[in-house]
Amino acid sequence: MLNTETARKEELVRTGEDSGKELSKLKTKLEEFVTDKTEQSSRLQKIESESSSLKLKLEDSLRRLHYKEEEIKRINGEWESVSAKEADLSKMQAEVRAKLSEVDSREMSL
Repeated sequence: MLNTETARKEELVRTGEDSGKELSKLKTKLEEFVTDKTEQSSRLQKIESESSSLKLKLEDSLRRLHYKEEEIKRINGEWESVSAKEADLSKMQAEVRAKLSEVDSREMSL
């Protein structure tokens, strides 16, 4: 009976040691898991921050692009106005040349 009790106690000690080893392994795995998730969270926060910064830069670029488009439209409108004035000027020059030619013809006939 003493041998049985001693064997039983030894078995309990061995089982306890095995359980302790398993518990230690599980604790290590849990710590690794927590560390990994913490690193992932940190990387995610960094990505979110960069994303937010890029979004602001994009919005700023779009505003500047819109401003440039409006400026181009304004310049094109001015160019069209200048082109129309040049056409009017060319027409007037042609009329003045015609009148001068007419005057020269009259002077020659006198």
